[in-house]
Amino acid sequence: MTTKNDLNPAGTISQNQPDSATPRHYTPIGLDVGNGAIKLYSGMGEVLLESYTLYQSERATYSNQGYAEYIDGDRKDLAGKIWIGGINAYYASPTAITRTVDTKDGKVSQCLQLLVSAMSHYPHRSEWNLMIACSIMTGKPSGSKLEKHCKVLTTSECAARNHRSTLSSLM
Repeated sequence: MTTKNDLNPAGTISQNQPDSATPRHYTPIGLDVGNGAIKLYSGMGEVLLESYTLYQSERATYSNQGYAEYIDGDRKDLAGKIWIGGINAYYASPTAITRTVDTKDGKVSQCLQLLVSAMSHYPHRSEWNLMIACSIMTGKPSGSKLEKHCKVLTTSECAARNHRSTLSSLM
């Protein structure tokens, strides 16, 4: 269990890695994936992001909150994808958005895209090491599917708000 004394002034948790001489700092976050909105909680504040994703065919010429590019990682289905998450997706094209309620597994399949879009609301960091507590409410247990989709964060590299960041997690 993490106590307040384990947190450093930046709101992150320091843990020594056995194969590294320098400690890694993990940012603990709570993630609630909902049909209407995704809620992201951390020491940096709360982000409420509507559960909309709009995939784009080309890179945006403007920086928008919720804008992300998938550069590299374990999610091969997202390779080279560009998207806007949240209300800005709706404003850009209300008839072309993907909503979590559009498919039975929408909360699971859109989790990473919405998480990265929500992270664009925080100040830029070149690397994010996240300690994630994730929850979803569904009629059918989706825990193993959610774990599979969230675990890919260990090597996901995305660009949010035109800043390249590497996301990694400790589950």
